[in-house]
Amino acid sequence: MHLIRRLFGPAILLGITATAHAQDPDALRAALLEAAESNHAAAVARLEAVGLDALTPQGAHLLGRSYQAMLQHERAVAAFERADTTKTAVLVDWGQSLERLGLPEEAEARYRTAYRRDSTNQYVAANLARLLSDRDAWDEVASIYARLVEEDPLNSYLQAQLGTAYARLDSTDLAIVHYERAHALTPRNIKVVLALTKVYYDIDYILSATRVLERALEARPESAPLWRRTGEFALKEEQYREAAAAFDNALRFSPDSTAKDLSHLGVSLYLDGDYTNALGYLQQSFDRDEEDALNAFYLGLTYHQAGAYDAAIRYLQHAAEVLGQGLLANVQARMGNTYEQTNRQPDAIRAYRLALNMDPARIEVLFHLAGVYDSYYADKNMALEQYERFLESVSEEELPQMHKYARQRVQEIREKQFFEEGRTPPSRSLDTLVILPPDSSGKGRQ
Repeated sequence: MHLIRRLFGPAILLGITATAHAQDPDALRAALLEAAESNHAAAVARLEAVGLDALTPQGAHLLGRSYQAMLQHERAVAAFERADTTKTAVLVDWGQSLERLGLPEEAEARYRTAYRRDSTNQYVAANLARLLSDRDAWDEVASIYARLVEEDPLNSYLQAQLGTAYARLDSTDLAIVHYERAHALTPRNIKVVLALTKVYYDIDYILSATRVLERALEARPESAPLWRRTGEFALKEEQYREAAAAFDNALRFSPDSTAKDLSHLGVSLYLDGDYTNALGYLQQSFDRDEEDALNAFYLGLTYHQAGAYDAAIRYLQHAAEVLGQGLLANVQARMGNTYEQTNRQPDAIRAYRLALNMDPARIEVLFHLAGVYDSYYADKNMALEQYERFLESVSEEELPQMHKYARQRVQEIREKQFFEEGRTPPSRSLDTLVILPPDSSGKGRQ
């Protein structure tokens, strides 16, 4: 009987036992015992034998909870409707079944009613706040958790939830306050550490984020998520060797390595110049997840560094097919460079022009395009036009070596054209050259 009281509460127990004499007491008591032992099908059978209409409100609540445990939520809702809906527990259980049936608005109405009756009930408040967070009503979520934290300031879970609400509201200072409190209360909670370090890093508090991570790793040195976060920060800070070491630890302590873990390590090794080791991890990642375009991109770059140009082109092309518009221009530019290295100038021209179409701001691609035209075509007019467009678009200070070479080639091409025509080259300087304007599409005359 003590177990029954603890699992189902005195209200349900007293309600059922109080009506047992009037409504087949043996069946009701037996159903309660079956439910207490998680034999919900047996409990339902006994209560259905009595009949929903004949059950007391407490009996209907027990039947609803048994249906709920069996994932029969429509029947559970019908039972809860016959229960005592002035009871907080009934409203919360009712709301949970409505949620499972895909009726969040109706569920929210039940939770709100329960919350109005008892706003200090953590279970009620947490259910309402969870549903509100699903529709990004973070102001209300923050209000709910702030009230609970006021009542129970030493509750790490509540502090963390309030921190999350403030983080979603971009109230960064308040988010840090409550995440720090949650972290102080439960320093081994990895989720809190990850949330706190993210907020610190997002506002460029790099030392604070690092401090929290280092202390957490002292307590949990075999935590793959903590090593993974350390690697992510190091990668963003361009500390590639440190990033590789951190991702290596993340792999070592992961029960099952993921494609993303392998990719992170491979990218870090590539950026650190360790192309040989990078290739193996990037290839393993690709074999597990071909849809990771960034991994395919770096795999192509790594094959390029190894001189395996056919493989480089294959993986770069794959990345181009998967990537969206934002990174596609970079992939096309890299492909153009790879085609150029393999003397596939027509393919290089096509890739460079695609890169420019996708991102006209990539001025250096103009220079490379001009170089391909210059080396591949005897007629230098196309090369001349691209060099001139490049010179018009960039200052000498921005890309000094490219700028100097482009000026030199324009001068040489112009002089050669005048000599071939039997005329003397003009004496004006390159600074006064008339640059050919782009056509109406903004892509230049091709």
